[in-house]
Amino acid sequence: LIGDILELSRAMRMGGRKEEIPLADVVAEVLTGMQSRIKELHATVRIGGDLPRLRVDRFWISQAVYNLLSNALKFTNEGEAPNVEIEPYQPLDREPRMSGLVVRDRGTGVPEELRERIFLLFQRGVGRNIDGTGAGLAIVREIAARHGGRAWMRPRAGGGSDFVLTVSNGSNGDSSHEP
Repeated sequence: LIGDILELSRAMRMGGRKEEIPLADVVAEVLTGMQSRIKELHATVRIGGDLPRLRVDRFWISQAVYNLLSNALKFTNEGEAPNVEIEPYQPLDREPRMSGLVVRDRGTGVPEELRERIFLLFQRGVGRNIDGTGAGLAIVREIAARHGGRAWMRPRAGGGSDFVLTVSNGSNGDSSHEP
């Protein structure tokens, strides 16, 4: 809990050390670090499409990707192995025109009334039977905001959730636009 509070505090103070990097490299590094957990859960993780290059702080964007993937592996339907897809963000109607990714799961989903709340510090959409502090998505949202982007979730057709992370690439969108 204290570690998560410190992580959020650091994210809120993140500096401007940004570089252009392939998001695919970040995702690959995060997945490599999670391989034992993926194998333990018999999870399937698929990367679809060409992930964009982003001008970001590599450490922080890695943390955001890790948090999203960790949740996708954690929040599953009982008795089912996690099935996760990572794809480039393609905006739906009324969503910001920015760059980023979508982490799709076939997990438990999030009730409509909790879709915003789960991004608040210490707010969770599930009971206490799932490990975690409720800080991971708050950290993701702060990282996105510090990069001129947004983080939100939307229900996934057929069950589960799409967790979206966008950043500003300087010329393709208004980060203040609400999804």
